[in-house]
Amino acid sequence: MTTFINNLFFKQFSVRLRFKRDTTFHYYHGGKLYGLISRVLNLRPIGKEFILTPCETGRIEYRRGDEYNFGITVLKNDVELISNLFHNLMHIPQSNHPGDLRNDTVELISIREMEPAEYLLQKPDDDIYTLKFLTPLRMERKEEEQQKGKRYFDPQYFDPNQFLKLLYRRLTSLAFLNQISFSPNGIPEIPSAEILEKYFMWIDLPKDKTTLGGIQGTIKMKMKLDENWLKVLSLGQIIHAGKNTSFGFGEYVVNEFAAERNILQPVKSFLEIALRKENLASSFEWVKANCEYVGVDGVTPEAFETDLEGNLAELAEEVRKGSYKCGELLGMVIQKKEQKIRTLAIPTVRDRVLQRAVAQVLGESIDHMVEENSFAWRKGLSREGAEKAIEKAYANGFNFVLETDIQIFFDNVNWELLFKKIDLLYGDDPVRELLKQWVTADVYFEGIKIKRLRGLPPGAEISPLLVNLYLDEFDDALQDNFKLIRYGAGFIILCKSKVEAEQRLTAVKTELEKLILEMKLSKTNRALFDNGFQYPGYLYLKSVKIRKRETTKFLAANEAVMVKDVTIKDSWLTLVDLEKIKQINKFLNRE
Repeated sequence: MTTFINNLFFKQFSVRLRFKRDTTFHYYHGGKLYGLISRVLNLRPIGKEFILTPCETGRIEYRRGDEYNFGITVLKNDVELISNLFHNLMHIPQSNHPGDLRNDTVELISIREMEPAEYLLQKPDDDIYTLKFLTPLRMERKEEEQQKGKRYFDPQYFDPNQFLKLLYRRLTSLAFLNQISFSPNGIPEIPSAEILEKYFMWIDLPKDKTTLGGIQGTIKMKMKLDENWLKVLSLGQIIHAGKNTSFGFGEYVVNEFAAERNILQPVKSFLEIALRKENLASSFEWVKANCEYVGVDGVTPEAFETDLEGNLAELAEEVRKGSYKCGELLGMVIQKKEQKIRTLAIPTVRDRVLQRAVAQVLGESIDHMVEENSFAWRKGLSREGAEKAIEKAYANGFNFVLETDIQIFFDNVNWELLFKKIDLLYGDDPVRELLKQWVTADVYFEGIKIKRLRGLPPGAEISPLLVNLYLDEFDDALQDNFKLIRYGAGFIILCKSKVEAEQRLTAVKTELEKLILEMKLSKTNRALFDNGFQYPGYLYLKSVKIRKRETTKFLAANEAVMVKDVTIKDSWLTLVDLEKIKQINKFLNRE
């Protein structure tokens, strides 16, 4: 086996383009790049001899003059093919499809061959290998598994034996492509593997009128690999694994901190885009228009605006230098209705401006990932959108309602799980550390600093965006022959029978447990649509819907003590010694 593996051919190239006009992408860029290269080489479909590296995946909008990076790996030793690639990229062809990258959309700045990557792995002493999939892995299960209705690996399923077998077969197919002779004696004995840890998300790629998808994330395995299998796993980092590799699917690194690789980077990070002057300025305008409370420093939007240009420039410079530290959150208690309260954690104005600036950039990216059944905090969607979706489902015969809520969602978001999602999507972007700072910030309440242990700060600009990211798997899992409609942490499932509604209750519980969340049993109800229900902000009764209104008021600390019997379970407020606050207030009142 060693001989043909050592003779496999590959060359890697980095390509830089410049946009001639404003352009938009889907979340995953591989499809649009595939269309460009297939037209450049007049090849459709592109074969396994090309792999694309869509390193700017996630960014949605580009402006005229922006630059763009991507990579191409050539796996066929064909001088003419490589020459055509270079020559034709200098003369990008026209296209009748307005969404294509064509000669009036982009121009080539440069294409260069990259230095050979150090991809060969050293055998670890503990036989532990951590594989991080940088792009979706679309790999077929064994035939007997496919017969059960599951065709591909998914977030719960990863078969190491099947992975190594199909990776080996891909290597042999590339040997045939390059006419490398070897003895086809079948696949050598595949070593056993023990899965120690894994975390995957399912990522979808829109393609024409269909959708391709795969798992992206990290798996840690213990495997005793001999020299040959170590080379197979090593080469997989170059040739990718699974199906649709020409789109860039199946890219992974092994023990990433030990291996040195040529990893292409975007021209600009998400953080750099967020720090653009115009983005910060529009962020401030939003915060000013929506700022009901100020933070612990007492600085109002109006005070911040007295030297707006200087304050925004100072904020951006701190972030670029790495000296920015977010402030503490101001703890507040709001009474929504009698005997019902809500805790808030309010950032300072400068922190809110920066959070909003990041949310305006990442929001476009996450919106492309989030399922259509999520209506809260998304551009162009609203309560009215959820209401119309409910009416449409009812008209199509979905007349049973499973109505429930997530138990204290904002205060129960698991940080470890949330940060895995953030690392998966933004692992190499400096915006990742900012997100973690904002999520874990301490709360300052009535003179006491409170160390939070979990949850999203209710009142922070970044929290709504992270709600949708955290619950995207839940939305995706609960889509079948019924209708899930979610608005924030509240949701309903519309079914066509009472029996189906009962069955879905079990599915809801299972999916929430995966996210370390629980249903709010006191708010769980199964009923006929015509019997009436409330959601989201509307009261439905047969064909009539009525918009509800709620009033809130701020509670002083001593009032919070008065309602301590109804304080929110698991909220940061439960970490406060309310008796101590009561004593502080008595002392202050004497003064």
